[in-house]
Amino acid sequence: MSLLSGKYGVVFGVANKRSIAWAIAQAWQQAGAKLAFTCQGERVRENVEELAATFGADTPILPCDVTRDDEIARVFAALGQQCGKLHRLLHSVAGFTQMLKHYAEHAPLRRNITPEELGAAGVFLASDGAAAITGQVLYVDGGYQIMGM
Repeated sequence: MSLLSGKYGVVFGVANKRSIAWAIAQAWQQAGAKLAFTCQGERVRENVEELAATFGADTPILPCDVTRDDEIARVFAALGQQCGKLHRLLHSVAGFTQMLKHYAEHAPLRRNITPEELGAAGVFLASDGAAAITGQVLYVDGGYQIMGM
């Protein structure tokens, strides 16, 4: 049985195939989760539609500007009607290109993280194995946070 089998999640923040949100969404789907996606405006809608289509034609894509409470409420109302219970939420709204370069230069591992590493961490955090972890910040950044920068 897959770690996320029978779980339903929503993913905020996919902009393109290089997005952290996309890396984690792929790993969640491979672990058995059913997903819905949001997109912020027409600028990224086509990218999200193309990527989400790889999960199946019935994958919901809902418009949502996360700076507007009414749009967030509308997303959760729609998901409640479509899937009943929502088990997981991924908020990864940020595309930080300059940060990645800085991390690679200053992290102890002297490299950036990979999409596979992000996905593996995302699956663990969404699994029952992480159910007792609360109120923590878990960094997946090649050790950058220990440098005190």
